[in-house]
Amino acid sequence: MSNSCNIEEALKDLLNLLPERKGEILALRFGLNNKKINTLNEIGLKFKITRERVRQIERESFDFILKHELPECIKTFNKTIKSLIKKNNNFIEEDKLVKLLQEDYGIFNVNAIKFLLNLNSEIYCSRNNFNFRQFWVLNKDTIKELKSLLLQLEDYFKKNQKLLNITDIKNALGFSGKINELQEIVFLDKKIDKNIQGFYGLYKWPIINPLSAKDRAYYLLKFQIKEPTHFKDIAIQLSQCSFSRKDKKHVVGIQTVHNELIKDDRFVLVGHGNYALKEWGYEQGVVRDIIKFVLVNNGSMSEDDIIKEVQKQRMVRPSTVKLNLHNKNLFRKNSNNKYELKDNVNGVLNA
Repeated sequence: MSNSCNIEEALKDLLNLLPERKGEILALRFGLNNKKINTLNEIGLKFKITRERVRQIERESFDFILKHELPECIKTFNKTIKSLIKKNNNFIEEDKLVKLLQEDYGIFNVNAIKFLLNLNSEIYCSRNNFNFRQFWVLNKDTIKELKSLLLQLEDYFKKNQKLLNITDIKNALGFSGKINELQEIVFLDKKIDKNIQGFYGLYKWPIINPLSAKDRAYYLLKFQIKEPTHFKDIAIQLSQCSFSRKDKKHVVGIQTVHNELIKDDRFVLVGHGNYALKEWGYEQGVVRDIIKFVLVNNGSMSEDDIIKEVQKQRMVRPSTVKLNLHNKNLFRKNSNNKYELKDNVNGVLNA
């Protein structure tokens, strides 16, 4: 549209309705002149008044302006705002709303749009805070309903400690609306985020926002590589990957990866510098520990069968397994020429 000049000129006229001091304070508060939004404290220091007095002047100024007849172009602008919110399931995150209004009206000053949103007495705002992004609604009750739904989802994540895709979330909440509506609702919650694989969880979870080398390596193995990999290759791939929408690629030291993974119980060194995830079914320990694990779970076994089972867990030669089976303090052959655990090895009797 070509309404930008009308809107911005009308905005200046509205500010001119105010006494000069109040007009200046409102312009500073919303960044209408130089686009820098000033805090209550900054404005208070400038005019030698308290933060609370600045807040009062802001409210008084809006009330004063709204007592006057608004220009037709701003009335039309307000109708557009309501229409956009209604089309967006009766709620909309502020940045999205501002972008749509910019596209419709060609207004480059974002702060001017945000000022006009606050001048619209027929819409309601849920303010930006630690938990939620700022969003606008047509009905005050919608704010309570959306926050209640999001707190329910937060509790679900805390209780179940597992990732969900958007369809899982829809089922978990018993949400009857459309998927795209639910995605926009979830986006309002700052404590919930989505990783680049499309799975949702709490923002602070390493699997959602991996920051350390070990968390990123876990993410890489779980979602992308999905098989045992040498720590050098893990380091190379870490340097080539982004792990969030805002993430930048950066070099990761090869030795750093090895040092981090070997100390983390989520990873298992399966041989020759290759790491696997424990959740894939790999057990911690050296070869003799794996033999013990195999015998506890299967009972007495032939040498060949033991070798096959151990090689599912470790990249080792048959000779290495045979050498460990010769440890008479741990293993012995029975009358059927099969190996079994020696009685009461570390408190574990024969299976």
